[in-house]
Amino acid sequence: MPLIVPIEKIQREISLLADQCVKCGLCSATCPTYKLRADENESPRGRIALAQAVAGNGIQSFDRIKHHLDNCLYCGQCETACPSGVKYTRIVDLTLDALNHSSNRLKTSKLELWGVRFISNRTENSWPKLIRTWKLLSPIFNKYLLRKLSIKSSTVNKKFNEQATIDHQSPVISKGSLSIFTGCTSHIFDQRTLADSTALLRHCGYELNIPEQQVCCGALAKHRGYSDIANNCEMKNTQAFDDSMTVPIIFSATGCGSALQQYDSQLSRRFVDINVFTKEEIDFKTLNFKPLSKKILIHTPCSQQKSIAKSKTIETLLFNIPGLEILQSDQYSSCCGAGGTHFVRSPDTAAKIREPLVNHVMKQVPDYVVSSNYSCAIHIATGLSEKNMDIPVVHPISLLWQQLDKSNIY
Repeated sequence: MPLIVPIEKIQREISLLADQCVKCGLCSATCPTYKLRADENESPRGRIALAQAVAGNGIQSFDRIKHHLDNCLYCGQCETACPSGVKYTRIVDLTLDALNHSSNRLKTSKLELWGVRFISNRTENSWPKLIRTWKLLSPIFNKYLLRKLSIKSSTVNKKFNEQATIDHQSPVISKGSLSIFTGCTSHIFDQRTLADSTALLRHCGYELNIPEQQVCCGALAKHRGYSDIANNCEMKNTQAFDDSMTVPIIFSATGCGSALQQYDSQLSRRFVDINVFTKEEIDFKTLNFKPLSKKILIHTPCSQQKSIAKSKTIETLLFNIPGLEILQSDQYSSCCGAGGTHFVRSPDTAAKIREPLVNHVMKQVPDYVVSSNYSCAIHIATGLSEKNMDIPVVHPISLLWQQLDKSNIY
């Protein structure tokens, strides 16, 4: 296990990073929680001030500080707006870490810590057994767990039951090798995307390697202040994918990708979003797609906006499907409120932040909503379900695979 960083070192780094903030407040206009409450403690500037108090041991209420830090959605909008380049996300991660390691630490939920450890340590080859357990106990999970988490069980069950069998056959003609990062909870909450992604890549001629010892990307632990667990995830994944320094590693969940591409190693350069890889590497002239006369609305997750939104990657991919109408959306880049696990920990706040997006979807009435992050997808689907709107929320790769004429095989 990696060594736990001393609290004093964490505090020094917090101070160095936080001192770069000039408190101009330009970030506040972009922050979803500040716009919701107009509370300075719910703004990036306010949270940085709280972080400085933690670094300087000027703490009056651990509970108050952690409450405001927990409300952060990690959307990154403030970092984009900041003229000084303040590493806000890093500051919040370190501050939560400091709170967890402090001698005056909070009474951290033992259930949360156990859950983070359990999920973070699951290897790829352990998920089939866990999935069978989930299926067996799904009536209990639906009645108690999902209800407590304010997640509509119908949205989870629908995605769970839409899974396709992952094809492990090699392509007829190989175009090269790829490694696949599968993630952790996506095995339960987004099996369809995993199956569709591997099926599309194999159909297009790629041999796939899915390391059995890979684990969670570490984002869950990192953003809850458990740096030792997050570092352990990075170490295990570095070992699991140490097969070739040139083989790309494909991920389909943008939340995972955001964490993977920040690894402190050469491995970080090998991780590629499946949307980007599909657009840049697959020759669509060799593929035929069945027409789909439907309207779709694209939601771009916060974790995807810096790398995808400007290049219009998703639109470019979906324009390959004849008859598809892509609706223009003024909520194109709005945060849905999911924030990784935020919608589970603070469902009321997450629902209020989601409301404008759900109302916009209801006005547009698309046949599909497309999102590349399964946390966002579940959260948006739950909001639509609560409004009695039965609109599927799918990954763009699933829509491509659904409409692909599969008779033409490499």
